[in-house]
Amino acid sequence: MYRREFLAVAIAAGAAGKAQALAKPWRIGSMTDAPPDPRSENVLAFLAGMHDLGYELGRDYVIERAYDQNRPERAPAAAAELVSRRVDLILTSSTTRSLAAKGATATIPIVMVIVNDAVASGLVASLAHPGGNVTGLTVMSHDLNAKRAQLLHEVVPAMRSLGMLWNPDYPGHAAASIELEQVVRQIGVELRRVSLRSADELDTAIERIAQQHTDALLMVDQPLIYAAPLRDRLLAALARMRLPTLGPNRDHAHAGALLSYGVDFAERNRRSATYVVKILGQGIKPAELPVEQPTQFSLVVNLKVARAIGVTIPTSMRLQADEVIE
Repeated sequence: MYRREFLAVAIAAGAAGKAQALAKPWRIGSMTDAPPDPRSENVLAFLAGMHDLGYELGRDYVIERAYDQNRPERAPAAAAELVSRRVDLILTSSTTRSLAAKGATATIPIVMVIVNDAVASGLVASLAHPGGNVTGLTVMSHDLNAKRAQLLHEVVPAMRSLGMLWNPDYPGHAAASIELEQVVRQIGVELRRVSLRSADELDTAIERIAQQHTDALLMVDQPLIYAAPLRDRLLAALARMRLPTLGPNRDHAHAGALLSYGVDFAERNRRSATYVVKILGQGIKPAELPVEQPTQFSLVVNLKVARAIGVTIPTSMRLQADEVIE
């Protein structure tokens, strides 16, 4: 089949699927910590992804939201709430929320948007063949911690101790802790852990970080450190300590971390629209849709913070960075 003929058939098939969907708007459930800012990059990215595929909010789909206030123990109730509303599909934005959704339903399709390791956490049988009702995108963030430690070592070459802000109860953090300790030991660096399980522990965690006098700090990926009030308080305290800090997402560098390295969450949200349309528009089962791994990672350098805390960013890192904040 020639390319033009193939495109014509594909467009016709898409139009047919769309016409059927218009008869009844899809009800998409979304699990988050709190009502999102409608202008946020992640929200706009998902809407843009749906728009690019020919679907508009209000006309073709509506979003039902449930919140857990960034408290893992509340995630099952949020998932159950969406199931009781009989949504057509559930979007999840963390490992704990994905596990809660999977525990709440075995029939409603679940699309993971941001999950660290879908296989290790038991969400899917394998990336290629998910099985069950869960599929989507994994960020494999914990696999990046070795690279993050290396980046901190480049800007702090005399580093002898590295702080690790983590949550011992969060899925995957225990494995990440063991892996990171092995990595830093090879370069003669001691790993010192500080736990942060909830917002109530923030002040205690900040105090422990100050007492440890580490040369740098790596924030391990978990939903709690993305909540703006907590994130901003934490980074402001670290700035007062003049502690070189690396966050797992560009939002952290923009909020005051020295560096960030990880996937683009907005791009992940945009890509999730593809899964929604394949499942609800084309009738493909989640078990038949491979989980997508990231192929691009973004390094952001905050030179303003570097000057404030007296750290020199190597020229090679500036050239390597995807974004430099002046």
